[in-house]
Amino acid sequence: MLTEAGFEQGRANPRLFHHAGLKVSIMGHGDDFVVVGPAKNLSDTRKVLEDRYKLKVETLGSEKGQSPEMRILNKIIRWTSEGIESEADPRHAKLVIKDLHLGGFMSSTVPGAKERK
Repeated sequence: MLTEAGFEQGRANPRLFHHAGLKVSIMGHGDDFVVVGPAKNLSDTRKVLEDRYKLKVETLGSEKGQSPEMRILNKIIRWTSEGIESEADPRHAKLVIKDLHLGGFMSSTVPGAKERK
């Protein structure tokens, strides 16, 4: 669908797409898409995706109607006055601990430390 709309699929990573004319890049991961490009060209890209999928759209930015922070693929992405920041989503670590049944244990700051009584 994206190649039919003029996007070129990445050679090293087939989940990445770029449209040179629109200056828009897309990363697809499962049913998530992250689209980056000039605001005026994002609406054209949105129409291409909406023709095929039902979308929930969030826009990162500092203008009205945009979010200064969002979660994308277990990362927190923030728009700041100095640029864009990224950090691991702490919810992901909690899910891993729960899924591996590691909750309720005492933590140690030093590997091999003796058990506290």
